[in-house]
Amino acid sequence: MTQNLTLTRQSSGANIRPAEGAGTTTLTDRDSRWQVFNLSAARTVVLPSDGAAGDVWQISNSGTGLLTLQSSNGNTITSFGIGGAIAAAALIAAPTTSANWAGAAVGFGNVSSTSAGLMPATLSNLDDVAATRMGLKQYRIGTAYNGGNTPAIAITVGTLNQSEGLLVPYQLQDGTWRLKFNFDISTTGTFAFNSITVGLSGITSGNIGVLNYLAISVASGSGGCYGSAGMSKNTTSTNNLIFITGVATVAGTWLFSGDVSLASKPTWAY
Repeated sequence: MTQNLTLTRQSSGANIRPAEGAGTTTLTDRDSRWQVFNLSAARTVVLPSDGAAGDVWQISNSGTGLLTLQSSNGNTITSFGIGGAIAAAALIAAPTTSANWAGAAVGFGNVSSTSAGLMPATLSNLDDVAATRMGLKQYRIGTAYNGGNTPAIAITVGTLNQSEGLLVPYQLQDGTWRLKFNFDISTTGTFAFNSITVGLSGITSGNIGVLNYLAISVASGSGGCYGSAGMSKNTTSTNNLIFITGVATVAGTWLFSGDVSLASKPTWAY
């Protein structure tokens, strides 16, 4: 007697995967629709292209590594870290692009820069990228960060003796970037009634009407303070943070603080 056996894809129960490191996991239509990953390093998970419309995959990550979910053609759908999960539904049969999938976030741990507009559900287990986007990571002037890039100060008038302080870039829900700053510089030389530009490496300032900041100069030995407000600015400018006109001061210390728009994320920020 002959029996015809029909293979059916797995549809119930979670597939609790063993610990995995860096690499790529390509799922097939016969795999369990519920995959629980335990990642120790960044890993890419590719959804299958041979399923039916309405197929739902639940992908979760209980490990510390970043999980990047992609469609079969290599489009990134989203990325998340520990505690993150997503239910992804195929909008058409044989889905191949990210547009062929609809995802509902169950929860996000470490949110990557590719998932614009999404914020982690909790403040724990944040990676540098997520902390930067939320404005929770401080960057120190003169210290190397992303890609070995270092935020550094330069001035166009006088001589810069030293600079120190903190920078806090952050991203708004619409995807635009801003920068909070609080730093001081020590200068020598007299530059009366001239213009000075305080530059910050790795940034492109935003296209804004007015730069608002506070600048106070304490002249060496005199204790005198000189204030300066913002100035009109209608074009983007690479590496230039602050413009001051009508300056009348001698060697001393300048204190700067403010919150300005950026055209993009600083190169030194994660």
